[in-house]
Amino acid sequence: MSGLALSVVVLAACGYLAFVRSARTHLDRVSFRLLVYALVSHVIFGILGPLEPLRSQFNLLVSTSIFFCVALNLMLVLVYNVNGRMMEKYYIMGSLVLSGTCFGSAYASGHLGLNTKNHICWYNNENQNETLRWVIGTQMFWMLLLSAAEFGMFLVVVAFLLPFIRHSREALHGFGITDAEQHPIDDCHAARNHLADWQVAPTRVYPLVSCVMNIIGSVLAVWQLKEQAEPVPVSLLVYSMRPLVYSMIAATDPSPGTSFVRAWQARRATTDSSSTQQTTQVPVSVCLSTLVDFTVGSIHGAESDQLDAGSQTQIGNLSLNPTESLGKVGLTSIRKDEIGAVGVAEHVGGLTSAQWDVARQI
Repeated sequence: MSGLALSVVVLAACGYLAFVRSARTHLDRVSFRLLVYALVSHVIFGILGPLEPLRSQFNLLVSTSIFFCVALNLMLVLVYNVNGRMMEKYYIMGSLVLSGTCFGSAYASGHLGLNTKNHICWYNNENQNETLRWVIGTQMFWMLLLSAAEFGMFLVVVAFLLPFIRHSREALHGFGITDAEQHPIDDCHAARNHLADWQVAPTRVYPLVSCVMNIIGSVLAVWQLKEQAEPVPVSLLVYSMRPLVYSMIAATDPSPGTSFVRAWQARRATTDSSSTQQTTQVPVSVCLSTLVDFTVGSIHGAESDQLDAGSQTQIGNLSLNPTESLGKVGLTSIRKDEIGAVGVAEHVGGLTSAQWDVARQI
């Protein structure tokens, strides 16, 4: 019940933040929406308590498939330059088709019902070998396969990012920067590491947590069926903790650009700033791929609106990684009247507008 209650609270908070303009952008990412879909499935089927076959079969595969799609989407966007927002509908359709096929085949064949040994609605065939084959074929095999694929895609993404991170660090050490010039370069280095953390964070949490829980639950379930043993506490704990763990992941999303916490902070910042309107100077410093510090000094919000809207400033490749690593963003052009809005003060998580377009696909 604690997991179900927390899921409802997180979903309610997400729904509230979705109507706050300043916080909405932080939640606009494919992987976060997929996570919300998984929480919705937990809430719906958690409320429908008497329908245990749906909870134990359909809901389990839906959440497993969706977390697999999180890892798959991250790899497709970063490594293969696929548009994640375009693929989102296929992730949902694929998860529902796989889960519905596995559940429907077991339910239609009469293998789901009241299990007299465990006294729950589950696979009810008296032949343990037959039950084991159905459990493995319609549930455990797919859970283990998706978990193994998640871990494999995690390794692919990390292997893809490491050369770019290493290249950026080597480039910083090859400039011979003096002490007087060290500060802007340190800022650029921190920004590069910040973007690297932003890219790798979802792979560290979403797929790996799902992978560990699925493997433990599948192995214990198969062992329980083979040995005809009573449900062990660890197995029951794994399945009962799934809604709670997923809700905690949603509430503490580690991705700096789109976290639930940052969305809430953005809402508070908007509330605080509306009560104290003041004009502040915003020095904008852009870290170029050539590590040249581009500074626009003391631009007031009122003055920036008066700048020539037609003038353009080419400032080079704003991607903090090589062009290929973030969907081939290429050169970025920023109008002078947009510097105050697109500058450091208004970046989402410290990302440029071009990088944020890619961030929303992840």
